[in-house]
Amino acid sequence: MSKSIFASKTFWANTISMVLELSGLLVSVVPVGSLTVATNALNIALRMVTSKSVTLLPSRPPDAA
Repeated sequence: MSKSIFASKTFWANTISMVLELSGLLVSVVPVGSLTVATNALNIALRMVTSKSVTLLPSRPPDAA
């Protein structure tokens, strides 16, 4: 059974990374491109511990007919 994408650690890690990159908050602290490398490493680590698939839409229960 799959879980909601909003329960996915990978989804939230990528979302936070995207917001930080687009906001430019880390430009003075982190060298250009470092956030991309860090996000890639985090994605690999999360993929190693992930066992469930995710879905955007809730699954429908089978028809009882």
